[in-house]
Amino acid sequence: MLLAREARDIGTVQLRAFVSRPVGDCHPAEAAERFNADLRACLETGEPRGLLVRDDPMLPGARFVELLLPLSDEDGRPARVLAFRHVPGG
Repeated sequence: MLLAREARDIGTVQLRAFVSRPVGDCHPAEAAERFNADLRACLETGEPRGLLVRDDPMLPGARFVELLLPLSDEDGRPARVLAFRHVPGG
């Protein structure tokens, strides 16, 4: 598991302003519900998750790969999730 300070070192701190917003503020309700469930599962288990998402309201008719990486706090506990989405061919 990556430590939060390591994430800052590789530049993910630049994303903090965006990801600190509630998911429901930037996703339709159905997509936010699914994404929040995936984020919670990643945070609760402390395990990375790789998902192939289809028919998400954010990208209707498309499919994309979603990679969720738990980031640890200074005590080694999962504290945040770094989410990455890739639309094949996009």
